[in-house]
This record gives sequence, structure tokens and C-alpha cells, in this order.
Amino acid sequence: MRFLVDTNIFLNVFHQFIKDMISNAGLRVIALLTNDMETVIKSAHEFNLDFDDAYQYVVAEKNNLEIISFDGDFDRTEKGRKTPDGAGIMNKKAG
Repeated sequence: MRFLVDTNIFLNVFHQFIKDMISNAGLRVIALLTNDMETVIKSAHEFNLDFDDAYQYVVAEKNNLEIISFDGDFDRTEKGRKTPDGAGIMNKKAG
């Protein structure tokens, strides 16, 4: 049996996800420039990271940010990481 997803439904769900997870949450999207990709490649090689982890690592380095993640791959980096529990964000109550 094959399931077909209506493109409009998918786009509406995706749009709502973006609103809920980024716009309404007050998050800011940070991107790297093309000339930063060499640093991403170097970080991937140096710390044995896949592309998306290396990208996030370089974003954190350039912007003086902490890495908060369940992903233990960041433990191999100079910055390391905090877990969401360790960063104190898992059990915060609203209000």
C-alpha cells in the first residue's frame, strides 16, 4: 500500500512547525557564509564530525555560543557540550 501526501497539507504542517519552533519561540537563525565552509570542513576532519555537527560547531565558535545537545559527538570538540538537563532547560516551568 502506498501513501500519498498532499503537498498543500505538508506545506501547511511545515509552515506551522516553523512558526511554532522558530518564530513564536523567539529563536534566531544563524547562518554561515560561503567562506566559512573551509572551517566547517576542517572542524569535521579535526573532530570527526559529520557535516551538520561541524556546521553547528563553527556557528557556535564564531558567535561565542555554548552547544546544548544530546549528541555526544560534540564531546570530542574543544567547546564540548552541555546536555539540556545540564544547561537547566529541560524542567523549566513556563510563567
